[in-house]
Formats: sequence, C-alpha cells, structure tokens
Amino acid sequence: MAFEDAATLGILIPFDTPREEIANRLKGYELLRKERADFVSKESLENQVVKEKRRSYVRSPEMQTKVMGYDAGAVAEEYKMKNFTS
Repeated sequence: MAFEDAATLGILIPFDTPREEIANRLKGYELLRKERADFVSKESLENQVVKEKRRSYVRSPEMQTKVMGYDAGAVAEEYKMKNFTS
C-alpha cells in the first residue's frame, strides 16, 4: 500500500504543483485511495482471523487481480488528466 500511496501522491502532486492547488489534489488522493485502503486493510485482517479466508489471495484469481493487479499509477494518471490542467 505504501508504494501505491507514494505513486499516487507523486503523480497528483508533482514538484512544480502550485501551492494553491495542493488542497484539491490531496482531496483527489483521498478519493482515489481511501476505499482501496479500507478494503485491503479489512481483507488482510480477515485473512488472518477468519479461518475460511486464510490464503484466499492464493486460491482466488479474482482476489489476486483485485489486490495484486491494481495499477495505482494508471488510476492516478487518469484522475489527473480528467481533473487538473498540469
């Protein structure tokens, strides 16, 4: 998750971002990341606690795609293109 967060922040708030745009870009970051972070956190905990869910990432192609196949950079780039000029 940390790598996804870093990639998203780096794309949404590049070095030359005007100071007055940072708050809106952070709102975009939260919009993009919160739901996924909550999902991964919940699933990770359940994977440890709920016996039936243990190793579900290994057994479920859908879960592998949802968790490991997610491209945070591409999602952030698309959001940036739609919502910001630079």
